[in-house]
Amino acid sequence: MIRGANGTIRIDLGRVEVNSIVYRSLKPETRSLPSRRVESRVRLNDTIIIEIQASDIVALRAAVNSYMRLVRAAKDVVDLTGIHPC
Repeated sequence: MIRGANGTIRIDLGRVEVNSIVYRSLKPETRSLPSRRVESRVRLNDTIIIEIQASDIVALRAAVNSYMRLVRAAKDVVDLTGIHPC
């Protein structure tokens, strides 16, 4: 476990099904972040929960920015493809 700067992001995209799609797109990223300074975990309840542990505030900021870009990209794909589950 890395100690230093920690953060939790909770995201609700309005529909449980959309949250699930975005969660599944984020899950592999927890194993492939290109930094030894950050550990992360993504969970799904009714919302997406991203927990980030970083060695310092700079690494935390970079990880938060990366995850937010990934969430936005996944949500944009859902919106553009119209794959909203019924």
